Amino acid sequence: MSRADPATVRLIDELGANATAATTVQLVDGWLLRASPEYPFRRCNSVLPYGGDRAGIASRISTVEDFYRTRDLPVRFLMSPAAVPAGLDDALETRGYEIEEPTLVLVAESSRVIAETMPAETIDVTLAEGIDEHWVAEYASAFGEGDAERDRLRAYAHLLRHLGPAVGTAVLPVDQLPAAVGLGVLERGWTGVYAMGTRREARRRGAATSVLHALAQWAHRRDASHMYLQVEVTNDGARQLYTRAGFETAYRYHYRTSV
Repeated sequence: MSRADPATVRLIDELGANATAATTVQLVDGWLLRASPEYPFRRCNSVLPYGGDRAGIASRISTVEDFYRTRDLPVRFLMSPAAVPAGLDDALETRGYEIEEPTLVLVAESSRVIAETMPAETIDVTLAEGIDEHWVAEYASAFGEGDAERDRLRAYAHLLRHLGPAVGTAVLPVDQLPAAVGLGVLERGWTGVYAMGTRREARRRGAATSVLHALAQWAHRRDASHMYLQVEVTNDGARQLYTRAGFETAYRYHYRTSV
């Protein structure tokens, strides 16, 4: 059940779309089709169904299926409370699409996140405007296991440089080694929190909280009074972190996927 009003849900969906990098984009009667076969992320390999009516819906779904299958990708729709047209979720279920990765969208006031994540002592988090090579390397290191995966993540981080909204990055060193990273994407008074990652050896030491604090400060300085992020329903550790930081559930979405 959505706790946010429909206009806010639609706005955050739009902000999230603008914070998603994809190598191929196609608009089909109000549906935004995104494909990036080389990057294993659902958001940049899914449809944002954002317009149109029920007329011709079966034909439109078939067009989407052709788009993804010619690229050897699963056919995937991001289904939020703002999905259009009404009844699309049921239509996809009838065609055999299954629910994948239920996700919560959390929101908070930037000032509250700053207050709730205030460190007991000064912690040196490196903040930067835009995406530099230092952040690219640490992002790949925090999330990648093996050289091939790290190379793919570095390439995706470079792709993020082409986002339209303003971007800020954070890197936290622990024991003189970069230990945690995060990305803020700012648009229309909101900052989206993305790419939060912590090296295994630095977990449970407050590293992620410190990065979140730095991103909230960055947002506040840029007059972004609201923050949002997405977290998978099954990720209990991350949900607890964000709840302690002052975030509350606004709504939830899931993917409808057919392979």
